[in-house]
Amino acid sequence: MPEINFETILPWIDILWLPVLLLLVHKKHKLIAASYVIFCMITMRMEVELIKSFGYEKGIIGLFDMDLLQRGQITFAAATLFYLIISLYSRYTKPVIYMAASLTIYFFASILALIVMIL
Repeated sequence: MPEINFETILPWIDILWLPVLLLLVHKKHKLIAASYVIFCMITMRMEVELIKSFGYEKGIIGLFDMDLLQRGQITFAAATLFYLIISLYSRYTKPVIYMAASLTIYFFASILALIVMIL
């Protein structure tokens, strides 16, 4: 039996949010929820590359010893969990209102992740 290489799996562990949200979110909100997860993944990786391009592998301030990608994953996972909880209670919300809430949480998560990565 082949061994599992966690160094290959862990950078992409956040993709597991996609099937979770698609299973639990209401039918009319599935496309918005999938877009939220995909854009969070892309944004997080772009923020990590931006900070690393300045030459800071552990953040600009260096307060945490954790890798930038792990910090981003934890921050976006917390935001996505909050998004999932809000989505479960927003079953009868109009798609336009749901989209506005999704954008708000997305911007909050991306700014918070950038702040956490800078630390």
